[in-house]
Amino acid sequence: MTGFSHGIGYGESKDVIPVVGVTVPTVNYHLPPLHVKVPILEVQRALDALKVTDADEFHAKICDCTVCKGVLSGDLRKLGQFGDFVLKLGNSRESQTPDSAKKCRFHFLLARAKEIDKVSAESGGSLKAELQVTADQYGNLPAYLGLGSRTSHLRTWSSFL
Repeated sequence: MTGFSHGIGYGESKDVIPVVGVTVPTVNYHLPPLHVKVPILEVQRALDALKVTDADEFHAKICDCTVCKGVLSGDLRKLGQFGDFVLKLGNSRESQTPDSAKKCRFHFLLARAKEIDKVSAESGGSLKAELQVTADQYGNLPAYLGLGSRTSHLRTWSSFL
């Protein structure tokens, strides 16, 4: 038996409609190695621990989709564009800029399509090994970075392959 489940994200197949007095939901960055969405600040904080010091290493270790390549344009400091926020008139909280949300959504769609293609093309054994390596790599990050606590699903997936 095989299967695949995918939830609808705001702006993906569902309109983004803000509630009066409340900001629009934040579209987080999809972190391909962990297969989860996280705030871009968590990714940025973890780059040193992951030994990612430039855009080329980011593309090799994190994501090499067209959106990421276009946003970074060779400069890792531009990664923050996935998490730009602004305080709009009448709101008490900052909200994500439409451009930032759009970048996160398109990145997610490209990254997810790439994941589906990869799972279709590789054997269960190689996928299992990759999941275990990634779970170990991210699970061993310092706790204050937050990404280590986001790896339990990788071990679960690995055990079912």
